Amino acid sequence: MNRIFDRRLVIAFIAFIWAVPAAADSKNAAALFDKMLELESRRAKGVSDYAMDITMTGHDTTLFYERVSIPMAGGKPIETFRLVSFDEMKQRQQAGQGMPPDAWQAYSDELTRTGSAMSKEINQGMNEAGLPSGMVDAIGSDPAGAGAEPWASPNPSTMMSRMAIFAEAAGSTSAEGSAGAAEEEAMAESMMLFRKRAEIVGKERIGKRTAVHARAEDLNVVEEVDGEKLTINAISLWIDAEKHVPLKMRMDGVVTQGRKSQEVFIERLDDDYRTVPESKLYMPYRNVMRTAGLLGPEERKEMEDARKQLEDFDKQLASMSPEQRAMVQRAAGSQIEMLRKMVDSGEMTVVTTVRAIRVNTGLAGAFPSPPPRQPTASAAAPAPPDAAASPSASPTAVNAEALKEAQATCLQQKIDAAKKKKRAFGRVMKAAANTVSRYGGAEVSSEVEKASREAYKVDATSKDVEEAAEALGLSKEDVESCRDPK
Repeated sequence: MNRIFDRRLVIAFIAFIWAVPAAADSKNAAALFDKMLELESRRAKGVSDYAMDITMTGHDTTLFYERVSIPMAGGKPIETFRLVSFDEMKQRQQAGQGMPPDAWQAYSDELTRTGSAMSKEINQGMNEAGLPSGMVDAIGSDPAGAGAEPWASPNPSTMMSRMAIFAEAAGSTSAEGSAGAAEEEAMAESMMLFRKRAEIVGKERIGKRTAVHARAEDLNVVEEVDGEKLTINAISLWIDAEKHVPLKMRMDGVVTQGRKSQEVFIERLDDDYRTVPESKLYMPYRNVMRTAGLLGPEERKEMEDARKQLEDFDKQLASMSPEQRAMVQRAAGSQIEMLRKMVDSGEMTVVTTVRAIRVNTGLAGAFPSPPPRQPTASAAAPAPPDAAASPSASPTAVNAEALKEAQATCLQQKIDAAKKKKRAFGRVMKAAANTVSRYGGAEVSSEVEKASREAYKVDATSKDVEEAAEALGLSKEDVESCRDPK
């Protein structure tokens, strides 16, 4: 499945969220829909943008959202927010807009080192394993990608409507992703379909809240790409009866490839709703994403390989001291449990928590600038007359640091290129193994740093280079080519 494939289905899902309450003949359903739109716009007043600091599978990142106005049925607009992708931030930076260079560099470095929301190794491993791109983005809302999926956003507004997604699915080739007739037409067509199908099922309890359950069945929404066909049969939405915000969503369907088919579902649960400080926004500070059935035959085979790697990992973990084992569990426990569940049942569950939401920061204020570097001794005081001849004034140390940074950048570029060609689930387990080795004694900030340190040390052997290449999922030639990057 490619990204367009997933996003077209998401469009239908998004349109359904807006259309369902108005689809039934009941006046209560229409009133619920009207109230939902009214409160959405009312809560957005006074907020032009916000930064959302989230934690997912033990990794922290920040997402940035901007306010947009979307025309709805009857000409009444809805004020909501859309996620600004990493690529769009990059375009703005190149155009001289957005964050100052130091803040931009800090954010870019963070994405390079840690990935966005999930660790770089986990996110990369899932891509290489052949998991659908939309699902990977759903798990991470990856700002580094071209488009994080709105249905995965912790923000219900963004989850329901993001303009760029409609433009792409409607066949727009505009790099700007601006709202226009194409995306509005795509949204309207999807809404009409769900208006015909959706009905109010009744009221149910979602956690401690009462929710109105709306469901559309017999949809038969079909998309076919690269020999795979996904048929969405039913979509459910549970809306808070008092606050008029989504509490739960579920999409059920069937994936067919050749003569084989399997059921698939995508489910999202939102809770811990709070009023955002300095605003009237009312948003969930925790969400749980569950997916199953999205793995094809090739991926299921790779899962069996992952099962064996898990067994090796457990043996390595068992050989550790209690203190080391506890450190690994704290650092990578959620990733490992997620992988175990995928291996055992093909189901993935990911929890996202929102640490803070900061309103009206602007893009420049969304990401903190790096702390000023401490001046070196030679920079803090005037150099003596013979400084040019002294070792402390030599540029050797500066050049060595610059070379390390260039090597790390080169290796990261090789990794990014390799992930587009390879399909190996091993990197998921490699991420766990990295954590084990890190807390087992080698304390390094990233696997790239560790590998480059070993491969490029003065007395590095061929075996050192080979092990570094294996750790990064690269060839020895790739590692050697970054020894002296130009």
